[in-house]
Amino acid sequence: MTTRPMCPMKLGLYEQILNSVTRNELIELTPDLFFIGKESLDVEEARKLLAHYISLVTRRALKLVREQNSDDQDAVLAQIRICNELITTMRTSLGQQELEDYRIDEQGEVLTFVYSKLNHIRGIKEDKILRPMTPLSQSSLFTGSHAEPNMLSELQHEIVTSDRIDMLVSFIKWSGLRCLMEQLEQFTESGGHLRVITTTYMEATDLKAIQELSRLKNTEIQISYDSKRTCLQSLIRCPSRGNSQAKPRYISRYSKRSELR
Repeated sequence: MTTRPMCPMKLGLYEQILNSVTRNELIELTPDLFFIGKESLDVEEARKLLAHYISLVTRRALKLVREQNSDDQDAVLAQIRICNELITTMRTSLGQQELEDYRIDEQGEVLTFVYSKLNHIRGIKEDKILRPMTPLSQSSLFTGSHAEPNMLSELQHEIVTSDRIDMLVSFIKWSGLRCLMEQLEQFTESGGHLRVITTTYMEATDLKAIQELSRLKNTEIQISYDSKRTCLQSLIRCPSRGNSQAKPRYISRYSKRSELR
């Protein structure tokens, strides 16, 4: 019976930037006992991998700074200054104006909304700003846990705070759509643009759901009538929200079909 050679590293696949620690660990491996795969950074992929690596290092440094400062305000300021020091090191790549534009304000604030007071109820009445509980700039996974935000509630908040919504679903059930109709009506009445692409896959789409959607203002609906082959992955995109990137906000993946029901 052969024994597995001792290895200071976990065996398996990697996609890891080689740093001093990793290179020293590789030096300890005996070439006769281990296969080691390395390749040069692809010029097009380099910025993604390097940016991800720097983000990990930066997050580690900021965590240590937070732990070393008991005062919350001092901790935030120290973290901002470290980030600005990093930005300053890029002065040879960025122009002076860009360098100044990207510097973080030491007040330590995050912009959360900008709305007009003209021709809006907020102009005469202090109204609470609705927003999803999950971050707009980060990915979140909904598991149905009671300790997590409710997906229906998040969808409702997303709808009423969007400028445009693109829905791509295999089929639509009225029992599910009715839970969102109030928000969709509010969204389209206020000038929001809704685009829906669905199918008659398995003849599961409810006629009433399509009829109710067609009554909404500023709404486009496209339907594929290939009932046997066309199947879509559920995707809801809420782009054009301030300066947020127009990436899918909700993706649902099933083995054979996706639905809103």
